[in-house]
Amino acid sequence: MISTKFSVFTIVADDTGLNTTHPKDIRFYYRDLSGYKITLFMKKMSQFLMVLIAGCVVFSSCRKNDDGPSSPTPLPENMKWVKKVVAGPNDYYSYTYSDQKKLGSYTSKWVFSPEGPIIRTYEVSYQYQDGKVKEAVTQSGGKQLFFYKNNQLDRSEFYFPNGEKYADHQYMYNNIQQLTEIIETIVEPIEVSQVRTQLFYDSKGNLTKRVNQQKMKGANQFQLTSTLLVEQYDTKYHTIPAEIWGQFLPGLILHRNNPIRFKELLPNGTVHQIIHMSYEYDANGFPTARIQHIEMNGQHKPSIRYDYEY
Repeated sequence: MISTKFSVFTIVADDTGLNTTHPKDIRFYYRDLSGYKITLFMKKMSQFLMVLIAGCVVFSSCRKNDDGPSSPTPLPENMKWVKKVVAGPNDYYSYTYSDQKKLGSYTSKWVFSPEGPIIRTYEVSYQYQDGKVKEAVTQSGGKQLFFYKNNQLDRSEFYFPNGEKYADHQYMYNNIQQLTEIIETIVEPIEVSQVRTQLFYDSKGNLTKRVNQQKMKGANQFQLTSTLLVEQYDTKYHTIPAEIWGQFLPGLILHRNNPIRFKELLPNGTVHQIIHMSYEYDANGFPTARIQHIEMNGQHKPSIRYDYEY
């Protein structure tokens, strides 16, 4: 088994080959911006897409629901966003922001060590036009282009550094503009043709469930790959910019408060792992540190501490 980390998450593969056109099933895990790991089953994936889409979240338009949720409480006037989350000198992720508090860039640094420690860095920058994000570009030249409908993000396109289009994403929302579904359509599928994530929220605007599915080439229905339950939150504001599939989407808020307990379920409903989190706060109630550990088969793994810098 090898372990590597692309941008916002660590990927552990049960196969030593990470060839982007390798047809074999590979089981991936990733560490996202909250630091927890989620299982993903994929067939074909580029390094750029591993960074920007690996995990759990595209038809356009807004889905109406007469019995839909009410709008959550707005964020406070003194809301602040973290600039750096640090687990060690060579293990952190950081953010820059524009004057309008829009995300300007994201950087992740980590140690890659299947055969010895190698320090790696991933960077992505966001370009805006008329106040809307239009393009995300990685340091290797991979791109994500954003398109809007009725002033709301409708779809995006992904391109390899050589300009070849890899996939399309379409986004669906509820009647209060919360993201509820993303569908990825792969341009030249080998085995998996589409990947879908569905999102569910509570009345406070916190994500409570994320359902991950994939559709095989030539199939008519999606297959369940995993389910993530967010079972508990604190009452303080979450200060890390929201991302889904490694994408920092405009206006996306998944966690208004800080998650305390995640549970990942396999397709048969059994528990794969539980992630436990606790926090330290400043005088205004914003988190200054997160301590977390993973529980698997009743066994608790060592804790990791992440310090927040503002």
